[in-house]
Amino acid sequence: MNLKKKKLTKEKMKSACVYTDRYEWWLKNCYGLEIDEQLLKLSDHNFNWANHTICELMNGKQRAMYAIFSAKQVLALAGERKDVALQAIEAAEKLLKQPSQKNGWAVDRAAHKAHSSTHGTCVNIDGDHWDLGDAPLHAASYAARTAGNSSCVCNASIAAGYAIDGCLPVFKKDMELKIIKYGITFIRQDYEN
Repeated sequence: MNLKKKKLTKEKMKSACVYTDRYEWWLKNCYGLEIDEQLLKLSDHNFNWANHTICELMNGKQRAMYAIFSAKQVLALAGERKDVALQAIEAAEKLLKQPSQKNGWAVDRAAHKAHSSTHGTCVNIDGDHWDLGDAPLHAASYAARTAGNSSCVCNASIAAGYAIDGCLPVFKKDMELKIIKYGITFIRQDYEN
């Protein structure tokens, strides 16, 4: 079945960009480009802007899949706590495949367990004062939360952000690109210029 794609209009992007400065930058630098180019250019300028904008444009299931994909990218960094992160990711995947109250509760428990397994350290933009192994647990926790409440744009965006925070600086740009390109596949399904 060939569904009619929605137009990626100025109005839609103004809503998706959320903040005036983000929208104005997009309008000045990206408007008129192909959808892929718009979002890649936005990401190159500011990953967080593109990440959140893409999540705003997605539907709930796409957001959950995006968050899960992001969390999986840094799963290996969880070290001895990898099983806890994996449980949250698997619970999220199960809920997407088999929505039920029981699976919803399992997602809540797994998200809480993953979050509780962090060392309680904070992540900041400079990477100070945090345990690298916490990022995949946070990403998995937010991926599970996204599956449990797919209407929440922030959870998906935060999961992807933690995946990026979990990368060593030398891999950060590559990971940003990988995650954004994955998100773009959903946008291309639903939108056209």
